Amino acid sequence: MNWENSRVLILSPEKWGQAWVSKHHYAYELTKQGASVLFVNPPGEKWKAETPMENIKVISYRHTRGLNKSPEFLRDFINMKLISKLYDFAEIDKPDVIWSFDPFRFQNLKLFKARKAIYHLVDKHHISLEKSAVTSADLALATSKTLINIRDYSKVKVIGHGVSGKFQNQNKILNGNGKLNAGYIGNLQSQWLDLELVEKAIRSFPTIQFNFAGPDDKTKSTVLNSKTIFNQIRDRYDNVNLLGPINEELPRFLSSMDLLLLFYKKIDGSYPANSHKILEYLSSGKTILSLPIIDYQERKDLIEFSNSHQEYIQKLHEIVDNLDVYNSARNQKLRKEFASQFTYEKQLKQISELLNDCQK
Repeated sequence: MNWENSRVLILSPEKWGQAWVSKHHYAYELTKQGASVLFVNPPGEKWKAETPMENIKVISYRHTRGLNKSPEFLRDFINMKLISKLYDFAEIDKPDVIWSFDPFRFQNLKLFKARKAIYHLVDKHHISLEKSAVTSADLALATSKTLINIRDYSKVKVIGHGVSGKFQNQNKILNGNGKLNAGYIGNLQSQWLDLELVEKAIRSFPTIQFNFAGPDDKTKSTVLNSKTIFNQIRDRYDNVNLLGPINEELPRFLSSMDLLLLFYKKIDGSYPANSHKILEYLSSGKTILSLPIIDYQERKDLIEFSNSHQEYIQKLHEIVDNLDVYNSARNQKLRKEFASQFTYEKQLKQISELLNDCQK
């Protein structure tokens, strides 16, 4: 599969915006390789077309509510009509590749009549119709073995997360403030965040400046207080810095940190399998401290792991007291070199080769 001059339609469960995850990075990297991208947002209240950058058109659309509860023949019939309207609205013919990251809509990818169809499992979903997306795709990908929860295991190829090349070799943006700088990037309203551990760490280390970069726009309000959880935490402690979404500055932000933190807790009895931000963290070279991440559990040369709150705080003390060792030139080189193997450019090359194998 040659991406140059190809048309790729991406179905995303996250809309185009300031906070980029894998779907957005793949869209951008495709344009760098000569493709044009139609990026379809999750459904909203109205139809709208935008062109946020060259060779990327973003479509917002309205969807039929409750469609997933309908029989397959009716679901396919309505989706075919919707796809036709989508093509007309975007002013395109059928794409060369349909690439879906979204198990909740348009599960039968054959309806798009593209030359090739990709279904990409990035997150864990509890929806039985995901099997239809896998079986109707020419190529099914997963970022982790633990995400393969459908029956056709043999069809799904594990490819892992990617990382943008812009995270390599960045310079600092934060000036020294007399404190160590610890950083976290991501959605500050994520259900995975262990807020109890976040506050324990902030309270236990007043000499560390905790910097949180990411969206925090969903308010958990009460009659007396409508501030977000992280705004409440910032009000309580002097060593908390909230930066909001800083997509363009993220690489330099990470390079400005002395250490990087992950605070993911168990949900449904299990820690998360993976996270796209880990490769971004590793690209900075800086020491990373985390609760368990399943896919990296054997890579203790890359990430410092703790199995409890108490152990996490103890490990953070040890890192702070021996930061020169943890951030030695050798250790930083090891982390950077590992991350450099998984740039989106290299991931697209691998996906192209897998698509070619589908033709054989």
